[in-house]
Amino acid sequence: MAKPASLTLPLIEPAESARDALKLMRKFKRSGVLTLRGGHWWLYDAARIVIALSENPGASLGEVRATKLDAAVSPMGHVASIAMNRPQASSRRRGLAVRGTMGAARRLTATMLETLAAGPYDCYCVKDKKPVPGGRTGGDCPYGHRQSVNCVSSR
Repeated sequence: MAKPASLTLPLIEPAESARDALKLMRKFKRSGVLTLRGGHWWLYDAARIVIALSENPGASLGEVRATKLDAAVSPMGHVASIAMNRPQASSRRRGLAVRGTMGAARRLTATMLETLAAGPYDCYCVKDKKPVPGGRTGGDCPYGHRQSVNCVSSR
């Protein structure tokens, strides 16, 4: 099966709450939202949003770590499309180039893209940011991290 040429994620204003970001993810069945801040596109993923909300239900997006995208982003109303095929990328380095908040470049892997294309979970492991279906706050992550699960209400 051919991979899609783009991934569409909902847009959110930088001043919004983390709770609003999670609501958008649930509405659009995506595990990420995008915002334009300082002339750059930033990705907020569901794991970091859920973990922030479990620790502080009133968290704003400014309190959540975001990932700076180094990819073509095309806004279209309430969503934006991220081009997944970059012509200058070699076949050995597939995926989208992104920069963490510290500026270190890394790539959105196929697994990360699949995760973003699916709806968010209510629970994530604090250690590895992986979803924990059916988890509970304070529970153990499936990959051996003890008492590392953080959850939010599915409402």
